[in-house]
Amino acid sequence: MPYTPLVLDPTVPESIQAFVAERIEPLLRQVRALLALPVSPEAAGVERVAAPALFSVLGGLSQVFFNSQSSEKLSFLAVAERYPTGHEPGNAIKDAKRFADLLYVHHRASLVHGLGLNLLRDSRFEAWRVAPLAIDGKPMRLQLARTRALPVTENFLAALESPAGGVAGAGATLSFAVEGLRLELDAFYCGVRRVTRRLAEDVTLQPGAVRVLQPWFTELQHWENETASRLLSANTPRSAAGGPAPIKTGAARA
Repeated sequence: MPYTPLVLDPTVPESIQAFVAERIEPLLRQVRALLALPVSPEAAGVERVAAPALFSVLGGLSQVFFNSQSSEKLSFLAVAERYPTGHEPGNAIKDAKRFADLLYVHHRASLVHGLGLNLLRDSRFEAWRVAPLAIDGKPMRLQLARTRALPVTENFLAALESPAGGVAGAGATLSFAVEGLRLELDAFYCGVRRVTRRLAEDVTLQPGAVRVLQPWFTELQHWENETASRLLSANTPRSAAGGPAPIKTGAARA
């Protein structure tokens, strides 16, 4: 079963639709292909490849839709607080602010910035250092995992791509487990798709996003027109004089 593209409301501005199609969908397609691999020791690296891709999507959304925030962290938290957790199981971390703060821990200290190391520094003028991770004053480890409730099937992956959420068999995106703060990639993939659509269709956020995207969108349209013109020229028959061949009318052909 192939990847299911995100379907946005047709009223979403064209530049936002292009941003989702050109910049977000390719990453989601690759993550979906990784999640289709069977859960096995041979596929143990799937989480370490898929997680940065999904965090890249959230990072891009944060810069486009919350560009007026004073820092990248605040922009990221604004997106994470809108992440849909209402349909997740009982062990899920569902409080919006709590969820956002803990997801940022994974974003900053996990595979995106530190390859699993909790790297800190007091200012940009000081060297990075590895520090023990603690949450609520307790030592904590970060864990990336995939669902263990059932075999990963095409029907399960298709359910993850449904806009409804509440996928049977999927675990909590974020939860506390014996191993530490657990981020489940299957649920995360589902949630990132849903939050992308939620932000793109939010009419209160669209004007700011369109303003940020406009230079990129103008350039995209320019290159698409250039490409179309080159393809048209390449497929146009040439006359002996070097110009386009005259178009024969029905009478001339007769």
